[in-house]
Amino acid sequence: MDYIPKIRFEADKNLLYMDDIPISLHCHYFNCGLINAIEAIDYFDGIDIYIHEAAKCFYEYFKRILVVDDEISSIEKALKRAEDIYRFMGYGRIDLSKLITGEGIATSDSSYFVVGWLAIYGKRDKPVCHLTRGFIKAVLATIFKKDIRDFNVIEIQCMISNAQNCKFKVSRI
Repeated sequence: MDYIPKIRFEADKNLLYMDDIPISLHCHYFNCGLINAIEAIDYFDGIDIYIHEAAKCFYEYFKRILVVDDEISSIEKALKRAEDIYRFMGYGRIDLSKLITGEGIATSDSSYFVVGWLAIYGKRDKPVCHLTRGFIKAVLATIFKKDIRDFNVIEIQCMISNAQNCKFKVSRI
């Protein structure tokens, strides 16, 4: 990892900051349970809302530390920093290097969501890495100075169903 975020904890307020932005630690039981509950709702697309809200949250963070400027001099470096942040946050390893044009395939060979889902519910046929889809949308929106809705991210392969890795097909809308 090339980029290590600055971490600060205010014990008296019980607040954790990453790069001076308050964050919350995650629990696989909570997140997988939330996904399971959202997927059970059949009268609206809760997963789409989940992905969009994840993208909005990540975008607020990324627009402060993932902008291509004097410090991050290229799209490649910004994508690499995003990979490091994803790993540092405990979500797994992700390869965004093929998204240099804002489209293409991203892959992940380790996923917090797959490990969590397997521990709680076991294997399934549908992908579970919905937050990662929002993460990718936010990364690209920040780097290319677009709206998060300008990118479509579909998980076309997931390790939850015995695939070798998770694959995300990214296109511009």
